[in-house]
Amino acid sequence: MSDEEKVPYLKIDRGRYFYQRRVPQKMQAHLGIRRWQLPCGDVSYSKAVQKVVTWAEEHDELIANLRNPDKLREAGVAAVREAKAKRAAEPDPLDLPAFYEMTERLEGEKQFFARESLPRPWQAAAKMLAEAEADYAGKPSLDVPIWEINYRIEEVQRGDAIVGKKSLPGLPGLKEYVKSLDPKLVAAAKIEIRDTPLMPLYPDLFLDRLNAAYDVGFGPDRDPPSDPDQKDELSCPLKTVPKLA
Repeated sequence: MSDEEKVPYLKIDRGRYFYQRRVPQKMQAHLGIRRWQLPCGDVSYSKAVQKVVTWAEEHDELIANLRNPDKLREAGVAAVREAKAKRAAEPDPLDLPAFYEMTERLEGEKQFFARESLPRPWQAAAKMLAEAEADYAGKPSLDVPIWEINYRIEEVQRGDAIVGKKSLPGLPGLKEYVKSLDPKLVAAAKIEIRDTPLMPLYPDLFLDRLNAAYDVGFGPDRDPPSDPDQKDELSCPLKTVPKLA
């Protein structure tokens, strides 16, 4: 074994040096990443070693700090807020605009609208509130991941090329759903349910979700309805919001 291969976390790919290290499983959801992978740049081997050793020491200290539950919570809240701010500041041109689900259904089908075209914004706010409450209680909806799984399987059945894994978080009940499917189709669809524990919806982030729901339904760009029936609907009391721990 060469000296280069003995340096922890130093990886070599086609003559270039990288720092690569797996994030501890319990911290992955909080930091929003599964591994650290940093290029050393166009440097010599000795300089790459210096960089890798420095990064390793920094991450050793970070991991030690995050063993404290309060520090881990703070890191998770910060990571979620930073990611949201980054998406808002640098939107991906390939991303679809946000669509909001209504509580009202049309002939049994769910209804979704862009923010500016919501016919009853308070219905979308009620849906957002219900989803936030479920996440806060540790019982997130499986609607979206199940739709993703079923669509992936439909691609297999159509004979479409499957590129890469469909890796989904280990939501309660999701593994059981996958086990109920044809295992050959699941394997062909390359569906993976991760064992990484989910980050709880901490009170700070729950409050962010409540504020977002209020902004969608009752923000400064929202006018109260003039239709009497809609006024009655709007005046119906909302469910009690859980106390923040």
